[in-house]
Amino acid sequence: MTAIDLISGRHEVVARPSMGVIGPDDGICAHDGTFFATEPFTGAVRRLDRDDMWRTVRDDVPGANGITMDHRRQRLFIDEFREGGRLLELDPFGDRSPRVLLDDLNGPNALAMGPDGRLYFPLVYANEVWTYDLDEARGWRVAGDLQRPTAVKFDLAGRLVVTEAAIGHLTAIDVATGARATLAELEPCIDNVSIGADDRLFASHFDSGSVTEIAGDRRRVLSPAGLLGPQGVSVQPDGSVLVADGLSVLVVGTDGTVTKLCRALVDQPGLVSAIVSAVGSYVLSSFPLGLVEWRPGREPRVLDTHRRLAQPSGLVADGASADRFLVCDTLRTRSGHARRQRIVVDQPSSSGARRRHWCRRRGAHRRRGATSRGPGRQ
Repeated sequence: MTAIDLISGRHEVVARPSMGVIGPDDGICAHDGTFFATEPFTGAVRRLDRDDMWRTVRDDVPGANGITMDHRRQRLFIDEFREGGRLLELDPFGDRSPRVLLDDLNGPNALAMGPDGRLYFPLVYANEVWTYDLDEARGWRVAGDLQRPTAVKFDLAGRLVVTEAAIGHLTAIDVATGARATLAELEPCIDNVSIGADDRLFASHFDSGSVTEIAGDRRRVLSPAGLLGPQGVSVQPDGSVLVADGLSVLVVGTDGTVTKLCRALVDQPGLVSAIVSAVGSYVLSSFPLGLVEWRPGREPRVLDTHRRLAQPSGLVADGASADRFLVCDTLRTRSGHARRQRIVVDQPSSSGARRRHWCRRRGAHRRRGATSRGPGRQ
């Protein structure tokens, strides 16, 4: 987690894994200076107290993502970014169980308290924004037909400001009339937005880590675009390099130019950890889909699910054949020891993908099992 000085532009790291904070996504300060942060991948909410110590508020809220407080900065609210996610009120000290406000939500994300005292939050997968009245204990839709809304805030005029990740727009909506205006056009994959006291906008991108300040027609990059955590790397026949960077896939040309092949929430199937070129398509390891064949502009075809692959950590094209690729998968034995298996998957035909297993254990190879056909079949 990084704090950016808006005057000097200096970056200061305020939280890292060694402090017990893993993959923070959203945060907010309470009235007394306590800072709260969510961790989607660990399902936790942490608090940074005034003694500079991080403490756990909850560790049982899967997909914990958006976080906000009431106008007095005393009541704490979060939502879970997942299918079937919940809108929750948490005890800031973690002593009481969460209070479930709404559940079975379709991807709720970065939420905000409105000037009317109601909570507002986007439903990313439904392309909608909802509100929840704390006094009436009910929620309803206030805006639809959005392009993957990922966050909401309010400007000084009381307008709802929505990030539309799929098209890179910051959109202002008059909640009373429904009138809309585009405040700024950026690259796709806007993750969140914050609004300063003078209506300056600060937008972040989940596919590159960039942070941009927007004040009228003026733009200032506070954090330049980069890689988030590249894992799979694959050299293509023309010498360019495919890079699986989790929330996007990049192509690095032989001249060093970098272009985006696909982006999460736009055209990328899931969270990608590995990718290789196949015959007329790409094969990638994606969470939560598994191993998929993907052609730009088409629906991905699942070759093998993660229910049968434990922890796929490597993917490479088989140099001996243009229609096969190799997967390295890590299993856990009953004793807890790691065991690696190499899986050979033939390029899918009309009869489905063919899988053959070899296990590497104690330095020896062993043929394992018979060929299986088709995704989902044992």
